[in-house]
Amino acid sequence: KVRPGKIRETARSITEMDAVWALHRTSEPYSLFATVRSTDIQQYNLFLREIYENRDILDTRSQISLEEWFVPPHRK
Repeated sequence: KVRPGKIRETARSITEMDAVWALHRTSEPYSLFATVRSTDIQQYNLFLREIYENRDILDTRSQISLEEWFVPPHRK
C-alpha cells in the first residue's frame, strides 16, 4: 500500500531492488504487486526490511510460495 500520490516514485524504487522480478500496478487497495524471488527466508526478510525503509510504503501483504518448479510447455 503506497502513500497517495507516490505510486510512480515508489514503483521506480522497488524495480531497482535485486529481489524484484516483476512489478504491476493494480486497482486494489494495495496498489502495486511485486513478484519477488529469494533463495531463503533470511534473504526475503532483508527484502522486507528494505521495503519498509521507504516511507511512502504504508503497508504490505505477502503470499509466499516455498518452492518453484519449471513446467515445460506441452508438445503436440
